[in-house]
Order: sequence, then structure tokens, then C-alpha cells
Amino acid sequence: MMKYRAEVGALGENRWSTNSMEYDTIEEAQAWLKGLAGRWFGYNISRVVTVDTPIGEVVDREDSRIYQDYRG
Repeated sequence: MMKYRAEVGALGENRWSTNSMEYDTIEEAQAWLKGLAGRWFGYNISRVVTVDTPIGEVVDREDSRIYQDYRG
């Protein structure tokens, strides 16, 4: 079964960051990101990826997996 993780691009940084949380569905990861956006303003872009995606990739604003993009 595929697992997913939520990643964020922090203010002033251009690499994806994550924590150790894993989700069973894309929707679960998106719900976590939606909640995070309501309580923490330390990031301005997010995406949901499979757990086998390399950690620390450079942010590409053309990435189809981007869920939230507040960079304008």
C-alpha cells in the first residue's frame, strides 16, 4: 500500500521540508496541510508526495503535486 507525506517550502528557503508523519491517502495529507496553514505561517508552499520521494528536493513551482502556493 502506497504511503504519502506532506512537505512544505519554508519562508525564505527553496527546498522542501517534511516531518516523520505518513498518511494512507493524499486527502489525509492535504487535510493535515490545511490545518497547518491555519496555525503556522512559517511556510508558503506545500505538496503531497509518496514516501519514496527523495527528501530535500528543490522547490519547482511547476510541480503538479503542489497543493498550496502562497508565493504569488
